[in-house]
Amino acid sequence: VSPPWYMLASYLLLQHLPVPAWLSGLVLLAASVVVLLLPRWLHGEGTPASRRRIRLAGTAVLVVWFVLSVLGALLGRR
Repeated sequence: VSPPWYMLASYLLLQHLPVPAWLSGLVLLAASVVVLLLPRWLHGEGTPASRRRIRLAGTAVLVVWFVLSVLGALLGRR
């Protein structure tokens, strides 16, 4: 049984990290909550340059997540 391709990155992380599953699940849940609440916490703070860095970091995280998901989907077909 395999999850949909867009969830393969988290699935592979949960399966292959050498930590207990509850701990990696807790870290993924906390990261999701932080990503969802980050715009609220940073609204109106900082200079345009710092906002640009935050947007760039967020975009980089999303790109890495997408690449890991696609890679997991391609490796799962074998």
